[in-house]
Amino acid sequence: MRRLALHPCGEEERRKCEAEFPDPRHLAWACRHCDAIRPEEVSPYTAWLLRDLYPLWRARFPFAPDDLPLEVWRDLGQVADLLDRLREDARWRALLRLFGSSSRSAPRE
Repeated sequence: MRRLALHPCGEEERRKCEAEFPDPRHLAWACRHCDAIRPEEVSPYTAWLLRDLYPLWRARFPFAPDDLPLEVWRDLGQVADLLDRLREDARWRALLRLFGSSSRSAPRE
């Protein structure tokens, strides 16, 4: 989860790298040595938290206390904390693009 906050790799970042490394061999080398996190590196559980559960929770879906195990509630809290910290940052938009979230949940400029 912490790596997501550091540097998510989305379409915009990929285009920048493709412009910087037009040779596919150089691009492949750069990707292998990049510290950015790519969508395929995110666990299915984390993707589920970000894509499915967090938007429901943020929209105030009426979850009952026993609807989710304690560990999931804790993880949801971590996701909420992470996204709150990223909200004012440009990485927020990259993370939203990475997980296909609606721009309606992005902060207003």
